[in-house]
Amino acid sequence: MAGIESDQSLVLGKAPEDIIHIAKQEVKPWLNYVNMTTGLLAFCAAMACAFSAYPKSLSFLCLVLIIALRKIALSFRPFAVNELREKPHKSELERVVLKGIESELMGRRKSITEAPAFWIGLATLFAMMLGVPDTLTDVLRSIHL
Repeated sequence: MAGIESDQSLVLGKAPEDIIHIAKQEVKPWLNYVNMTTGLLAFCAAMACAFSAYPKSLSFLCLVLIIALRKIALSFRPFAVNELREKPHKSELERVVLKGIESELMGRRKSITEAPAFWIGLATLFAMMLGVPDTLTDVLRSIHL
């Protein structure tokens, strides 16, 4: 019976603290990847759209591309998270650990502080798509950067 109880207190064959520690080490590089790739690409795309003849249409297409890249980036999540997500029959402890890792280490609140370029780039591109910065676009065009 003791062996069964100890198996139920493990997550992927390790102590929950070990999985959380591994996830903490893996999340930072993943957030940096998301921040630098999709965030900077979104911001650069928004600036390119500002100088185009059709900024709203082009920014919509760029936004679709950035969202697709974000979905691809989710497949590069930390190994421990992917392993837990893909496990078919999770114990209650594994579900709690996975939910905790995703909300505390990979949630929106954490990504705002750890990956600000992603959110700034996405917001800039979204604003460009909505036509909010039409006057900003005019100002940028008049500066002739």
